[in-house]
Amino acid sequence: MSKAARVDMITLHARGWNERKKRNLHKYLSTWYLKTIQKTKEVKEDIEAIKKCTQRSDEELQQWVTDVRQWAVDTPDDLRTDDPVALQHLIEGLFLGIQQKKRDLYRVTDRNKQRHKIRRWIREDKKKLFNAISQYNDLPTTTESVD
Repeated sequence: MSKAARVDMITLHARGWNERKKRNLHKYLSTWYLKTIQKTKEVKEDIEAIKKCTQRSDEELQQWVTDVRQWAVDTPDDLRTDDPVALQHLIEGLFLGIQQKKRDLYRVTDRNKQRHKIRRWIREDKKKLFNAISQYNDLPTTTESVD
């Protein structure tokens, strides 16, 4: 096959693919819409279950959300690396965040671009986790004897 024929064939295939994409776009959009509605319903049911389990009202949950957002704003980005308790909290938070992102990787996202972004965040968090673990392991251990 000559180069010109190859280019023509690729062009024909691309046009055919675009035509099929236009013909089936309504199906894909309706499927995405239904998935979004289903996920929204599941999240609402989860929130209602949490409210019923903890016996909390909407106002209290909203106050919790406000408190967590304020805590996130007030938390310094640079934690002291010589404080073992702070490092333990950092390690626990990073570990739990990585586990949650891994669990929700395919449940929350339906496109590869979104999954790629989440995988990148997971890689970055893993690097932070390994650095925090190495800093924690490098801390001098102090053993106090009890009399």
